Amino acid sequence: MKRIMNVYESVRVAIRISFLGFVLIAFGFLIQNESVNIFYTFRNVFILMLAEGCLQLGRAIIINLPLIFMLNIVCKRANSAYPVCLGIVGYFAFLISTSLFAPTTLGSTAYSTGLGINSIFNMTGNSVRYPLELGLITSFLVGYIVRFCFIRSRHRSTLSILGFLNKDTAGLIYTIVLCTLCGIGASYVWPIAYTYIQKLITYIAADIHDPIRIGLYGVMDRTLSMFSLGNIIRQPFWYTSLGGSLQTISGTSIIGDVNIWAYAKEIVVNYEGAGRFVTPYYVINIFMIPFSILGTFLSINEKGARKKLLFGLAGTAFISIVCGNPLPFE
Repeated sequence: MKRIMNVYESVRVAIRISFLGFVLIAFGFLIQNESVNIFYTFRNVFILMLAEGCLQLGRAIIINLPLIFMLNIVCKRANSAYPVCLGIVGYFAFLISTSLFAPTTLGSTAYSTGLGINSIFNMTGNSVRYPLELGLITSFLVGYIVRFCFIRSRHRSTLSILGFLNKDTAGLIYTIVLCTLCGIGASYVWPIAYTYIQKLITYIAADIHDPIRIGLYGVMDRTLSMFSLGNIIRQPFWYTSLGGSLQTISGTSIIGDVNIWAYAKEIVVNYEGAGRFVTPYYVINIFMIPFSILGTFLSINEKGARKKLLFGLAGTAFISIVCGNPLPFE
């Protein structure tokens, strides 16, 4: 438990930043989405521009959450900005090494395009290669490598291989080498894990009416989401034929659970099982998260603390009900 609390202390600020990202997304969504603006629709261009800015900033925070977590980890125990610089270099070294050594035959959800890193080098021919998407796994790997390299560089001997360099330069070289090697290792290990995840996805898709398989989907979804990898399992079921298909009267084929659910809702069609992969989030966001917040609030005995947290917790519950923000709580 003590080790878990130490890890939590290392990433607590990053969790708060992720929550802020969801708040910004919620603010932009509430103003821009006409289906939410039941009582009043904003038309002022400046308000809409502000909403768009908040929405894009929130999305940028969530997309780059692994980088934020990693920076928070490396600077936690050092009263210096230098580990942050090491962390940025190490993070890019890790991603670049995965873009060079990882196979290109994995699904689209296995790769990251968020930071614009790509390479056209390929020993078998030219093709665009992207870094692997490992979510928060990258954050913890690079973060602890950087912390190790920083401490090692502070206590290195002048008789070591890099003894002729100063401490900062030696730490930088240590970081680049170890993060690159770690990225190469991840390029061979992660595709194996990704392949097994795809096999589980195929197993679930073989019978999406089976409650046991739907339960397995839920376990995988929440587990992967805690590592910021939820898109691996959501994208196939939400937007491809693995989530089901529906033939309209006009002959158009609608695939993906989200698309089928939206279509059935719009034309008021009773399609059995529509939204089976989406609607559980309503239970989580409308009931589980708000009542978890309520339980936390009621567990506080000090009246002053209750008054202090009342507005913030109430606003958090409201955002969860309207837009959803389960990740920071998890």
